[in-house]
Amino acid sequence: MIEDPITVGPKLSSKMVGRAQGLYALASQEEIGLLMVMNFAFIEGKYNGSSQGRTHVQTSQVPYLVEIPGSATGSSISVLGRNTVFSKVREMPVIGGSGLFRFARGYV
Repeated sequence: MIEDPITVGPKLSSKMVGRAQGLYALASQEEIGLLMVMNFAFIEGKYNGSSQGRTHVQTSQVPYLVEIPGSATGSSISVLGRNTVFSKVREMPVIGGSGLFRFARGYV
């Protein structure tokens, strides 16, 4: 189980605006690979109370935000995927969403 801060920027000292909540499990015997499922809950700013208003980006295990234009209050993005921890570049698929992001597809 995880509950990590979502911040405005990639530095740990950046302002926290929410929490990434979910779970992960080891998914490889060859390398450190995680199967990850996360939800995003905002606690401050215009997306307070929204399950998602911006997309989640992960660098060195520190989540931070990238602005998505438009109103996303009450919308969510569903992300489920394998995270090969030591890979320089990795993708986690967007498998759907709600509200503004209904039928969303892509990756983060």
